[in-house]
Amino acid sequence: MSAVARPPITKVGALERQIEAAVFLILKGFPPEPIHTLIGACRGILDGLHKNTPNKFLAEWNEKILSRVVPGRERDWLFYQNRVANFLKHADRDPEGVIEGVNLVALNDIELQICILAYWEVKRPLHVRIAIGLFYCGLQNEKWFNFSGFLSDVGLDPNMLDKYRGQNLEDRNRLMLDAFEMSVANDRGWG
Repeated sequence: MSAVARPPITKVGALERQIEAAVFLILKGFPPEPIHTLIGACRGILDGLHKNTPNKFLAEWNEKILSRVVPGRERDWLFYQNRVANFLKHADRDPEGVIEGVNLVALNDIELQICILAYWEVKRPLHVRIAIGLFYCGLQNEKWFNFSGFLSDVGLDPNMLDKYRGQNLEDRNRLMLDAFEMSVANDRGWG
């Protein structure tokens, strides 16, 4: 009987795989709840790493967002920001509970973009599958953020966006999924 391979697991490696899995699920059209759970796990790793070695992007992002919160409402904002993750994580507190009024797809798009940009501070350059996720999120979030600036920051060509902007969401996701799956095939798996 042969032994089961037990490759080492690193926090950064797990973070990379979770981001890739979230991107894959989004592009495949999966429901938002499992995607949110993966993104929450990514954020947990990033926040833990940030406590040990400050992550420039997370520090600036958190500071900028909190500076815009009405004074005295910071705890309320943090509760709202983590509301869905806490709801799902603490199923024992209210097993029959229901949460309403959350656009989980939009929240995932923003949170995944934050995770990818914070990940870039940890490991450069971005792997192609994670860069595809960044393109996806950026196109979804253009009404909120100057995405061309983010692309320039991470060394990607902002002119690539024009290729995708003129397409409908379904065609754009199919192209990105094809590129994602080609990257997996070229790497002979997720490794």
